[in-house]
Amino acid sequence: MVSKIKNNVSVSVGKNIKKVRKSLGLSGNELGKILGVSQQQVSRYESGTSAITIDTLIRISNALNISVNKLITDYLNYE
Repeated sequence: MVSKIKNNVSVSVGKNIKKVRKSLGLSGNELGKILGVSQQQVSRYESGTSAITIDTLIRISNALNISVNKLITDYLNYE
């Protein structure tokens, strides 16, 4: 049960990260450089295959100039 919830959060947040990143015209590689991670890691965050720590979520929200709340809103509204 916990694993399913964790996966749902990761997928939902990842979709929002990708949507915002693309709306800003940033590539996964560019976001990765800002965050200090590879493009592949950004892709794993966006697909939900890699869980995002709170610290990383804050770094991503700062890089995308969006609140953490906006990145997690879809998941919160789903529940």
